[in-house]
Amino acid sequence: MVHMSRPLLDAYAGLVSNIPIVPLVHAPTPVERFNTATVERPELAGLWIKRDDLTSPVYGGNKVRKLEFVLADTRGYDEIVTVGALGTNHGVATALFCKAQGIACRLVLFDQPVTDKVKHNLRLMQASGAQLEYRGNLISAMLYLYARRVVRRNSYYLPPGGSSVLGTLGSVNAAFELKAQIARGDMPEPDRIVCPVGSSGTLAGLVLGCELAGLRCRVQGISVLPSHAGPIPVCTAGRTAALARKTHRFLCKHSSEVPSAFISPVHLDDRWVGRGYGFPTSEGSAATELFALRGINLEPTYTAKAAAAALQYCRENPGQTVLYWHTFNSVPLEAPVNDAGLAQLPARLRAVLGG
Repeated sequence: MVHMSRPLLDAYAGLVSNIPIVPLVHAPTPVERFNTATVERPELAGLWIKRDDLTSPVYGGNKVRKLEFVLADTRGYDEIVTVGALGTNHGVATALFCKAQGIACRLVLFDQPVTDKVKHNLRLMQASGAQLEYRGNLISAMLYLYARRVVRRNSYYLPPGGSSVLGTLGSVNAAFELKAQIARGDMPEPDRIVCPVGSSGTLAGLVLGCELAGLRCRVQGISVLPSHAGPIPVCTAGRTAALARKTHRFLCKHSSEVPSAFISPVHLDDRWVGRGYGFPTSEGSAATELFALRGINLEPTYTAKAAAAALQYCRENPGQTVLYWHTFNSVPLEAPVNDAGLAQLPARLRAVLGG
């Protein structure tokens, strides 16, 4: 049974009846101190973790928060079409929950450095029954998506990372969830929230959600990829702020009780990108080893870079409370290769899977 904890919808009259969801998230997800009896680091006394790796026993992570709003909007469409890198966590989550809801899923993929985790995720997407396409790089994938929208209007097109307005609502709701946890005394109000940023939906939602919920903390995004792909802005403060404002207008449209909101300057730290999207960093590897002692698994693309930044903020700001928002799935999933379906995959995907 999914626990229904949607404090955003409860906060303003009209939202419950006007914004449907498919309940997927087991909420609230825990907030925990990093320091425990087994891992005690005095310099990290102010570090806390928001365990969004536990959003669902099917597949955890921040993407599930987005999908419970998105999937409720797909009635009448033939399929969901979305874009991601070869090992996209968003693609895995979308494929798995589409399968559970009986919705066809098409994933348009582009290159990233191939690791065992990328191969594992690609197998999960294949095993879910999603239609997999390969378009080389992000620009080619996005151009293909735009062209397809012109001729295939009965497909539901979801931006990379699930970062649409509806997807962003998932993180707005998460900020209200955090506010309730603080009010219960589960943790002190943080001085800073740290989250990884790719497609910007999680950061945009937390910025807007903290503003509406009255949380005074600084929401700090950690870029995991370059700001632009050619001329296309991908991971910028301006793009994030625009998505937060658009989401706020959507909420105001559906409830007159939603107050005005000042979207404060979006804080985006790009010092942790390293060689680029999907490439590990030495700081991320060190964070991965430290968090493993705490029983929390990181991956090099998103969470290792954000965790490394959170550790550094704690060391630079003793006495502050820093909340690291953990967005990576922790549910172990077997990913067998569907040998019968390998021949139907594009050559690049067959090569990644060893076919």
